[in-house]
Amino acid sequence: MDHSNQLTSPRTPVHITDEEHTLILMLRTMPLDEIIYVMMLNNFLPIELPRKYDHIANIINLHFKKSYEVHKKFITVESIKNDQFIYLNGNQVFDQNLLIDFEQQLIQNNVSFEGYTSAYNSKIQLIEKRQNQKSTTATDSITLLDERYFQMTWLLINVVKFLFMTTNQKVSNIPMSVRDVDECNDYFSKIQLELYKNFVGFWTQHQRFTKRCNPTTCSKVFIVDGHQKANRLVCQYKDVFDNSIYELGPVQMGCLHSPLRKARNVDHRYCQLHQPKIVTSVNDESIPIHQIVLENKETTLDKLALMEYVDKDGHYDDALCNVFRSGINSKLKISSYGFLATFLSCSVIVGFTEQPCSEGMRRVLHHILTILRFGQLPNAMCYDCACTLKLFINRHFGSNELKSTDSTQFLTSLAMAIDRFHVKNHKRPMCKTVMRPDHPCHNDIYASINTQVAEQGFSYLSKFKNSFRGYSYPKSTIFFTVLFHFKNCTTTGHPLEDVKRFLKSIKNIAKVNEESNNHEVLEIVRGKFIQAAGLWFDNHEHIFKKWSDFETAFRNRYFSTTIIHKKFAKLKQRTHLSDEPATSYTDDIINLCRDIDPTMSDSIIIQYLMSGINPEFRKELSRHQSCMNSLDEFLKYTKIQQDLYDTFEKTRQLAIVTTLVEPIESKQSQFTNYHSPNPSVATTIKQPTNQQYYTQYHDNSTESSMKKWNSFPQHQYQSRISTNKASQPHEYNSYFKTAYFIQQSVPNSRFNNCRICGRNNHRTIDCFSKCTTGCFKCGGSHHFRQCPMLQNFQ
Repeated sequence: MDHSNQLTSPRTPVHITDEEHTLILMLRTMPLDEIIYVMMLNNFLPIELPRKYDHIANIINLHFKKSYEVHKKFITVESIKNDQFIYLNGNQVFDQNLLIDFEQQLIQNNVSFEGYTSAYNSKIQLIEKRQNQKSTTATDSITLLDERYFQMTWLLINVVKFLFMTTNQKVSNIPMSVRDVDECNDYFSKIQLELYKNFVGFWTQHQRFTKRCNPTTCSKVFIVDGHQKANRLVCQYKDVFDNSIYELGPVQMGCLHSPLRKARNVDHRYCQLHQPKIVTSVNDESIPIHQIVLENKETTLDKLALMEYVDKDGHYDDALCNVFRSGINSKLKISSYGFLATFLSCSVIVGFTEQPCSEGMRRVLHHILTILRFGQLPNAMCYDCACTLKLFINRHFGSNELKSTDSTQFLTSLAMAIDRFHVKNHKRPMCKTVMRPDHPCHNDIYASINTQVAEQGFSYLSKFKNSFRGYSYPKSTIFFTVLFHFKNCTTTGHPLEDVKRFLKSIKNIAKVNEESNNHEVLEIVRGKFIQAAGLWFDNHEHIFKKWSDFETAFRNRYFSTTIIHKKFAKLKQRTHLSDEPATSYTDDIINLCRDIDPTMSDSIIIQYLMSGINPEFRKELSRHQSCMNSLDEFLKYTKIQQDLYDTFEKTRQLAIVTTLVEPIESKQSQFTNYHSPNPSVATTIKQPTNQQYYTQYHDNSTESSMKKWNSFPQHQYQSRISTNKASQPHEYNSYFKTAYFIQQSVPNSRFNNCRICGRNNHRTIDCFSKCTTGCFKCGGSHHFRQCPMLQNFQ
């Protein structure tokens, strides 16, 4: 049997399902009879059962008297910071740079998962095809990017990064199977409230870590508006109520799940949870038994608030503004109404709510009060229908529909105005007076506020409408959270830069180092911390024995876990540009290294500097490598090399070019080609390596190369080029072509014969053979025109 053929034969990767992978793991530790029981229970128990696998483990443990546990998958801060690759499960491992690349493509170019994976797979296939054409041996089959698996992995990783950034968590659990849609949706359903709470709490206090916002306008006003372009198909069942806000009672919100559009024998208008039960009546007609219990409650409450604008028939009369929100749901609309969003006056999004139903006043209040549960809002508000909202609060405050509590007292003292974009469309008398943002009753609180930040933010978010429509609940809410978080990071500037500046300023003020144990310095720091930051400091003050303890804890708390990977990728790609000063390159590399690891040694930094520096610099610096034991020594030699380059290299190139270029007095058409000389001319003239050529032109001569250019007879130079052209190596072709181009572009008769040396390739005044004093020809005391030696040239 030939084993060598088996070893060299191509292997086809085997794809296993999650169930098969689980069976393989159980076979390693469990007897076969126990595995059979597990499989039977898994098939018997419904998938909707909460904590299904925990129940299976408890049954097996009780029956067989074992202590099995359901394994959970965790991601740590260290793995996100240090690991280059991400593997959750399945047959694909993702480079973190790939996830970061998609993140930037999403934010900057609005690329969808489908578009990104299609482009990536096409690129891989073209590269593979190109390589196969060049290679005689066939390569193994390539693995293409799976859109669903990549999408779920990206979402989970960014959810974990978001939690690490906004909380003190260092470990976060994720679903065992990324490919199990039901398990992932259950996971998203469980954490969506926690994510929203962290999102609101973090961004309503963003002023504590960013300095980009204008302190005079930051967080002074909040603007509420609805965005309907981010709509998607939703279940038509509307009797889903939210009871999370005690002051409002049950608020009709509608179902966020997607309808069953492709399933058979179902009503395609409803999701799986709200399929209408079909009963047969006496006349054998099928009738859905959905009961719309409170169908008109939201509309009725809105009408009560606008009672003075409702006529006898129950319809709104003409005195009502043509801009208002009634809460009426269109029965013909099968998609959602987008989402409600709240912006601060500095364009930061601090809250959002998906809207399966229309934008009624109680739903707007539900949105605002939910934000107030987890964060703080300014005491001034802009809304395109603020007039109706104000009338609604005045009419229903203190009733069962809007109970009076400490939270709702905020609404009664809240300053309200219509934003400047919509106020021109309002016709009600109150809209023309007290609801205008520039009315005196507001005490100029809206004077310097951009009340159109919501419209401007929606113009950016509308570019994602195709991406929004591709999501189903609860994944849609998770995607909103991640996307709005990225948007806020872009708006405010990344918190890391402000945190670094804060840390550096404290160090400079207090003159501290890592071993400093002066508690007065920590008192200075405590005085700079407010709100959540101050609470964090108080809770951890007992572990701050010295400055390094505080700095480590501070970095772990406030430094981002994703920026390190971006900076490391930039560090690997950074090279010294040809026209870039060495100091600019070294400063950039050192800053990147310090950002990645503040304790990085000088030797490692020098390695990064040497790997990307200009090859000419690297050659010279390598000669001093044994002397460069510190970063200061490296910077010293680099500065010397830069000065030498600036002094000699550029001067030599300029001198050669100046000699070749025709004087300014000649016509423009005669020297146009010399304004942009090819750099290869100077380089090749300076360093010829062909020994025969070097001997012919540069041997036994003490004159400068410039004088040789001035003195060589043209026919001789041209003949040597044509004679030796075929015998020169390939690398000298550019030199000969350039020299020949220079020779051919200069007319033979462009100068009269020089009165000193007789040649016609320069002016008399520029001749290198002229004397420096007296007569230019012979050096005598007479005038040049009277020189007796001129007769041979007259």
